[in-house]
Amino acid sequence: MKQDFQESNYHGSKDLVSKGEIAIITSCEDDWGGSEELWARAIPYLQSDGYSISIYKMGINKNHPEYVKFAASGIRLVDLAPPPVIKKTVAFRAWRRAWKYVQPSAYPLAPGRADEVLREKFVSQQPTLVIVAQGINFDGVVYGQVCMEMQLNYVVISQKAAEFIWPEPFVRRTISTVFQHSLLNIFVSKHNLRVTEEQIGRKLQNSTVLFNPVKLSRKIIPYPSVVNGYKLACIGRYFLMDKGQYILLRIMAFEKWQKRPLTITFMGNGKDKEALEEMAAYLKLKSVEFRGFVNDIERIWEEFHALILPSRGEGMPLVMLEAMSAGRTVIASNAGGNTEIVEDGITGFIGLPLDEPFDRLMETAWENRSNWEEMGRRASIFINEHVPGSPEKVFAAHLKTLIHG
Repeated sequence: MKQDFQESNYHGSKDLVSKGEIAIITSCEDDWGGSEELWARAIPYLQSDGYSISIYKMGINKNHPEYVKFAASGIRLVDLAPPPVIKKTVAFRAWRRAWKYVQPSAYPLAPGRADEVLREKFVSQQPTLVIVAQGINFDGVVYGQVCMEMQLNYVVISQKAAEFIWPEPFVRRTISTVFQHSLLNIFVSKHNLRVTEEQIGRKLQNSTVLFNPVKLSRKIIPYPSVVNGYKLACIGRYFLMDKGQYILLRIMAFEKWQKRPLTITFMGNGKDKEALEEMAAYLKLKSVEFRGFVNDIERIWEEFHALILPSRGEGMPLVMLEAMSAGRTVIASNAGGNTEIVEDGITGFIGLPLDEPFDRLMETAWENRSNWEEMGRRASIFINEHVPGSPEKVFAAHLKTLIHG
């Protein structure tokens, strides 16, 4: 059985700061993602304690339902995007593509660079505490650097770390310094913390591991009928370098899978959706389908029998926690923190994100399909017993401790 996860294991700095505004900076490129849930759900706890909240982001979609709710609750929204004229340039588009993987300040783009805009805002605002919410483990480091240089107290959240994405040598020292000067570094899996320490070559004592919130009720959703076959859901952003959905398309093109009563439905949005659809058409696959982003997670598990994730890079997939909570087994790669949650052969199936190994993994899962319902039941029990019910509340408590001392 897996080791129990503690809601709080941080015993680091207790620097005193004064009460006031908490600024949240998110480096998420999409309008919204699972990586935003932790800080977003912590906001009501912080507001109830008297803090005002500001959210800073490149290219805020103020029509997105989450940002509409933020605005209605009195949260200040600050767009860090350069002026529209710069957005149209080739240089800006190249910079945006590099945003997730290289320190943005390495791409001087004047005027209106995001870190410069942030610096100007902070000169007048002087927030009490800054939350730097990263999509990976160094795409928001330039924001941390601004906080460090302006002597502002800040916390860093890292949602993913991958062995195949390493920071450029010329920014490794900056990344290391930003992490070391943070009041607290939060990672969503032990794997992410370990890989980050390896990448910067330093132990991060001021760190803790904390899950993203599970949005479901944590009740097992009745298992669907298998009379018409088995349905697998592959839920995640259409971003092939990380999510590896192309692996499933290659496997489903094998004759044995085409003959079996099994379908895979891809759900999500992202830049590689068209590429996946065209690949599926090229392979003449009739047993896969594509849907857009699905917000009603419970409805998904009324229809599907298992979750399948061939990811090459992960943090701690929220969709995996939700599927297990709903009583569904998981067929997944060993990326990120997957092996910290899924027990191979007991609550799910774990393998390598490569064509032949993942095909063997799927074969094993198929041979044990009569056990999927029971494995899902055990998965739900594991989530209820080992994953904190309200990690956002724990996160808010961490922040209040840092502020109040």
